[in-house]
Amino acid sequence: YHAAQVAAEEINANGGFNGYNVEILDAGDDQADPEKAVNAYNDLLDKGMQMLCGTVTSGSCIAVGAEAAEDTFLFTPSATAVDSITEHALATKVAILYDSSADYNSGINDAFVAAADENGLEVVADEAYTADSNTDFSVQLKKIKDSGAELLFLPNYYADNALILQQAHDAGMDDVKKFGVDGMDGILGVENFDTSLAEGVMLLTPFSATGEDEATVNFVKAYGDANNGETPNQFAADAYDVLYAMKA
Repeated sequence: YHAAQVAAEEINANGGFNGYNVEILDAGDDQADPEKAVNAYNDLLDKGMQMLCGTVTSGSCIAVGAEAAEDTFLFTPSATAVDSITEHALATKVAILYDSSADYNSGINDAFVAAADENGLEVVADEAYTADSNTDFSVQLKKIKDSGAELLFLPNYYADNALILQQAHDAGMDDVKKFGVDGMDGILGVENFDTSLAEGVMLLTPFSATGEDEATVNFVKAYGDANNGETPNQFAADAYDVLYAMKA
């Protein structure tokens, strides 16, 4: 939301959308739940929304997309890739722990498992949990530890992964490398999370706030100036880019 505001102010200062000022009406929290996403979408539509920036998660996007196709213009960004593990010789034995009740997580898991053999990776443990059991991962982590995995692949959002990293540490799994995807970006801001547990964790993301290219530097500065020095994550960068894509 804050990143979209930054983009809107910049765009309006430079002519708006074909001469029309763009206004950020409001933000709806779908809580990664398809039903709540549709309710939030309808609420925004009632407020006069003409273009929608979102949703974030796949399941919600599928649900909202069916509605938006009839009523408005929806633009949601996503980026997922999982083939960098072998390129950098990080491991040959890999375990996966993912939320099987979410389209995003399970979709990445399925793609990863399918590609693992082609890339010389042995999946020694493929463990799942659901949104109803995302607080205690001890059973899955024990199986992963016993499997001899050298790397733990975590295609989940940052809230779940923060708990997983803590419980993996408690289970004595600090020597197992950890690898995530774009949904992990934001883990350093999780309340009460020991950020030292993220030291050395790798993730694939379409955005890094430490990038030195002009577009990144300018965005990070503009976002920080508007939000008390806060550093934007990839979700903020995606929203910012969506506004500019809409303008284009």
